[in-house]
Amino acid sequence: MINPSTAKRLAKRRGVVRYHGKPCKKCSNTERYTANSSCVHCNLAAVKKRYAVGGKVNKDQFSEVETLKRRLKDLNRELFHTRNLAENLREENKQLTEMNQRYKGKLQEQQDHIAALKDTMQSAMNQSDEWTSAYKILSAGLGEGDL
Repeated sequence: MINPSTAKRLAKRRGVVRYHGKPCKKCSNTERYTANSSCVHCNLAAVKKRYAVGGKVNKDQFSEVETLKRRLKDLNRELFHTRNLAENLREENKQLTEMNQRYKGKLQEQQDHIAALKDTMQSAMNQSDEWTSAYKILSAGLGEGDL
């Protein structure tokens, strides 16, 4: 058998609401709540007694408590899914950030290549202008018939 304190720690780590631990002094039941280590059966009996009216359980109040418990359980389930969703979104954001960095690097390479091509074109145009002006000077000095 597992040590009761170990059983409670394992149950908390797993996120379980109930676990089997040390037997209760009143009813000898081993099922206990993880949150406060109280006996499940004694706690349920105390709740029924608390809402009893004239020796009978007031069903309206008791069902209201059960409804609130169910609502709390649903909210905890939603919280769990929200946390999972947030974790998934963080992972997706991390991947998108990495992709963005890679694309920024590629974009910078392309921009550098375009700038180099522009410089080459400008140099070629300047050289072409020099050739054109040299040709004009030569043709002016030689005359049209000499060419």
